[in-house]
Amino acid sequence: MSVYFRWNRALFVIFCSLFFCQGFAANEEKNKQLSYYQTEEGDWITRLRALYVLPHDSSGSVSSIPRSGVEVHPSWTGEFDVVYMFTKNLGASLILSTCRNSLWGKKSLEGTKIGTVWLLPPTATLQWRFFPSYRVQPYVGGGLNYTLFYSAHSDL
Repeated sequence: MSVYFRWNRALFVIFCSLFFCQGFAANEEKNKQLSYYQTEEGDWITRLRALYVLPHDSSGSVSSIPRSGVEVHPSWTGEFDVVYMFTKNLGASLILSTCRNSLWGKKSLEGTKIGTVWLLPPTATLQWRFFPSYRVQPYVGGGLNYTLFYSAHSDL
């Protein structure tokens, strides 16, 4: 039931992103000649959107406390990304975001707040857009991510 509830929220965020977030091409002269939403070589696209971070957490026992564990609570955050289009279909993006996650005890530590940590997961991706002249431009992509953890605080 918990997994269904999380997927339900994640699908809602994806749905909202499709309809409420738009990219804007930087070159205005191209926009006058072409469809407003068409991407072309050399375009820069910026987006600002909300994300719901659903960490996949698993842990063994905490230190010397038998039958215990830690779970990471999900959180909302903002995201800014910039896309540069090499062609009308191929682009590269840099995603910038940061979020704060709370760590809570499980099993024998149920209800105990362990602490908080901030995450900075900059991500670089390569995107292939299937329909570059449509308002909604679905794409497939892959990339690299390196998550930095900072401002960790323990409540124990």
